[in-house]
Amino acid sequence: MEQQYPARAGEEKNLAFGVLFINGGLFAGPTRTLHINAKVDDVKKYDLDQYWDIKDTDSAKETLNQLASLPSNNGFSPSSIYSASAKTFFTHFEKLSPEQQKDPAELNKWVQALEQINQNIKVEAFGKMYERLSLSYQQIMGLQNIDAWDIERLAGTARKCYFAGYITEDECYQYLAQARSLATARYANWQEYLVSFMTGRVVCYKETGFDQWIDVAQGLLETPNSIWDQNKGLWTK
Repeated sequence: MEQQYPARAGEEKNLAFGVLFINGGLFAGPTRTLHINAKVDDVKKYDLDQYWDIKDTDSAKETLNQLASLPSNNGFSPSSIYSASAKTFFTHFEKLSPEQQKDPAELNKWVQALEQINQNIKVEAFGKMYERLSLSYQQIMGLQNIDAWDIERLAGTARKCYFAGYITEDECYQYLAQARSLATARYANWQEYLVSFMTGRVVCYKETGFDQWIDVAQGLLETPNSIWDQNKGLWTK
């Protein structure tokens, strides 16, 4: 496939981004090429339209630009309340009456519920990553943000939008270069990037499909000559 649909020369480092996101989802295939091993209509219908509400060039660029703005970054750290959990908490809390919101017993119940959500996410994400991947405890607990969740989705969705004909090849490579720039400014290696992405995914989807994503991540990290293995040097400043 890479020979049939060759990538543009000089884009090898940028092409390392988006691979995890696409191969862990509905459609697999892109490594050192922008081509996706799927039917264009399926990518449009079952992914871009249903998942992202992307139907044309305008909606594609709007979504990609939103991802590039990194809305996930809210001072995240393992010792703090996860932003997505807090959002869930406050969405339900706002439905309480003013009297209930001021009741200390009611407040304590909701705070405990939020802390339990936070703890469950830690167990699911950190525990499985420690068990399955070649990551140290320090690497996992050193997580400072979940920006890689949006960065990898930016790169993967850009590739899908190009495959669907919503953006040009030049525009796709520009988004990939942007993803690479955002990632290398925030992380020191692929391991840090992976921990951030996987934790962000669990924040959004809990444990659903987590093992499948771990399988893809393990291949990228540990398989000799994988696109991540070949591009370890991109983290060198």
